[in-house]
Amino acid sequence: MMPLSAKLEDAVTGQWLRIGTKEIFTGNSSMCNDVPSCAERRLPFADVITLNFHFDKHKNEFSFASEIEYQIAADAFMSGIANPPVKECTRITGDRVRFDRKSGCFAVVAPSGFLKTFHKPSQKWKDKVYFEWECARVT
Repeated sequence: MMPLSAKLEDAVTGQWLRIGTKEIFTGNSSMCNDVPSCAERRLPFADVITLNFHFDKHKNEFSFASEIEYQIAADAFMSGIANPPVKECTRITGDRVRFDRKSGCFAVVAPSGFLKTFHKPSQKWKDKVYFEWECARVT
């Protein structure tokens, strides 16, 4: 087992470890309650810099105490089944887009499997038009 670069430490205790191409969270987190296989990090951001950038940009939209909590929530949101009111589409570029009108959560996963973003759009965008517009994007 090789520690993930920069040894991401969770505020709850634990760390992400890379085993081959799979990354595993070794620790407990309240974010994992009722989320099947939450301990498995299946949809990470491309790197620590990207994770930190998105956390800093969107941290005021959520109540997460750390980048790790933000990452775990993004993983859980994109890994679960998209039951209503969650809507999902695949862009022509292969990006998978998901939007939950109830919680306001929005995320995009690239064809590579890396998260591109996870945030809550402003109130004026929380409607069907925003989701359809995002699905039609090619960038």
